[in-house]
Amino acid sequence: MFSYIYGVDIDNNIWEVLFWGTTYQSHTKVVDSTRINATVNAVAWCDHHNRLYMANAGLPMFKYWTRGADQVHDVTGIGLGMVSEPNNASYWDESFYWFTHNSNILNEGQINYTAVDPTTSPAVCSNHNSWAVRGMNLPASGVGPNTNSFGDIAIDNDGILYGHTSRGRFYKLNLSDPETTFEEISPSLGNDNSKGLQLSFSSDYTVLFGHDAGTGKWYTIDLSNGALTELAGAFTLVGSDGKGLRDLGGISAASS
Repeated sequence: MFSYIYGVDIDNNIWEVLFWGTTYQSHTKVVDSTRINATVNAVAWCDHHNRLYMANAGLPMFKYWTRGADQVHDVTGIGLGMVSEPNNASYWDESFYWFTHNSNILNEGQINYTAVDPTTSPAVCSNHNSWAVRGMNLPASGVGPNTNSFGDIAIDNDGILYGHTSRGRFYKLNLSDPETTFEEISPSLGNDNSKGLQLSFSSDYTVLFGHDAGTGKWYTIDLSNGALTELAGAFTLVGSDGKGLRDLGGISAASS
């Protein structure tokens, strides 16, 4: 099965990466940064509405690109209320999720659609929720191996959120009860903040891909123990910095 994975580079261009199963096929720039006109470091794909959401805290900015119409629009409504750049995001069940940088606060921006056709309806952010996730044991100093900086998050079709931090800690929680379901799958790799991977599931949710933004390499991640398997010949080096995609937004089974 084909998986079209969307991500953003250091120059704020949006790319589409194509896999057949776990075999790398190609990458294509689909949105030039001049059309977004903002820094993007948190992207999340909504397959139901065929669009990629993108955000940052600085402006603040919350936009989406509709793939079928190839248009970029602002999300209206109450906004996300981001207080710092998240460097992580994922979309599930009509909501945009992200962790506040280096904290245990998981946020949800609920999206409403005002037209019958979900692929053309304007998007409105109607409500904002947040939860303090217990059991993460984050350092009070804000530094150290267990910091919750990213890395990335990805959500499967059952509402299980997986996180991979900048120091390589891999964990999961259930969005039906995010406060009490945190489970560490594999521990941090130390205090090196270059170990985080960008995350995306395959289009059938049977594979979790990891992408190293520094090297451009791709991996599969074992959900039971966090073990990585490097995918031979899979590289995405697209930015002006000579590196890979700094955030992945998720997947679609079709390109149009």
